[in-house]
Order: sequence, then C-alpha cells, then structure tokens
Amino acid sequence: MSKTWKRTLFGGLAAVIAFSGFVGFAHTGAGRPLLAWLSGAPGCPVSLEGGDASTVEEFRVAQLKRAVGSETARSHPALEFELGRTHRDAVSSWARAQGATCKSLRDESVLRCTGFAKRAGDALVIDDAHLQFDARGVLVAVDVYRRRSSADEALALVQQRAKALDAAVGPRTQDRTHAASLLRTQPFTRVAVSYEYRQYVAELSATNLAERGIRVRERYSYLPATSLALNDRVP
Repeated sequence: MSKTWKRTLFGGLAAVIAFSGFVGFAHTGAGRPLLAWLSGAPGCPVSLEGGDASTVEEFRVAQLKRAVGSETARSHPALEFELGRTHRDAVSSWARAQGATCKSLRDESVLRCTGFAKRAGDALVIDDAHLQFDARGVLVAVDVYRRRSSADEALALVQQRAKALDAAVGPRTQDRTHAASLLRTQPFTRVAVSYEYRQYVAELSATNLAERGIRVRERYSYLPATSLALNDRVP
C-alpha cells in the first residue's frame, strides 16, 4: 500500500472516529445543547423523512424505553393536551386558533408548526412546534422551542412550567438547575428539569446558544401501554 493511500485510509478512519465521538457526546447531557444548536428546530437531527408512520413510531418508542421510570404519572400533559388521548383534529384546530402555519411530515405522522401569533403579555408564545402522532392519529410526543430575550426570563419560564408539571404529573425526577447563574454568561450552558415516569417523560430546559440567544425547550413523550413489558402493563 502506497504512503498516499495509507494517509487517505487513516485520515478517513480518523474522521469516522471523530464524528462517532461527536455524535456520542452530543447525545449526552453535556452535549445536548449542540444538538439543539445543530438542528435549529424541535426533534432530533437524525433524519427519518424516508420512513413511514409506523417506522417513525417504532423508532420513537425504542428510544423512549431507555428513558422511562418505574412510577406512574398522575397524568400525561403536553402543553394544553393529554398525550395518548388527544387526536390530531384537536391539535390542528388549536394550532389554527394560535395563528400557526403547520406542515405535515413523515407520512402525515408529524405536524411542524411555526408562526404562532404573539399576543401582548403572553410570555408563553411558541416559536416552533413539532407534534407527533401514532398510527391512530393520537398525539404521543410534543417538542417546542421558545426564544427568550434573557437568561432570567428563560429560567422563570422553566420554573413556571415545572411548577405546573409538579402538580399535574408528580415530583420532578431530576433537577439540573444548579448552573442557573452560568446561563447568563457561559455559551452552551444548559439547565433542565426532568420527569421520568413509567409511560411518560418530559424535560424542560433552557440553553445559552451564544449568538443565537437563549432558548427554552419543552419535550413531552408518551409510551403506550402496549409497549410495556407484559408483566408491567397498566390495568
């Protein structure tokens, strides 16, 4: 093998290893801000555009099974909806009432909505929403971004939303807001509150994305009873 081919081969291998390491890091708690920065929109940047609705749902459920807890949530809220119960028609009507423009993706299994009306005094306005449905057209996941003008405003919003989930779902299972003071000055600092229950996972986070500003992200996911182990099914 010539020296040129050796350099090409080893260079390629190094690039693959470096990229794999980056992807692995980006899916850790410390690296998730980079995913948000790369994607620029709700949802993981891994492309599933070629998959049909069942493929997308299978992928979502497989990922969610790694994150669920063992306790039962009081309810499964996401924004104004109940995951596992609310149908697509109700979500579409809600989006229209909010002045949003929505686009169907992934074989009609996802609604991507933007352009929500900004009403005076409404601190909870959504900038970008990703709403996912199962094969029956039932809402199973919600992922939204809200841009905030300051770290303090973002932190207040996270705490406000977390207080509502504490009452509706149950106690938060993780509280990673200890770096709140750094959010104001350190790029890619991230604080988050999580709820990991048997059929429900939610996370509220605020991230300093440097020149892109402060983003608040809300993610809610539901695991259907049919996806639980047989000895762990909900009655």
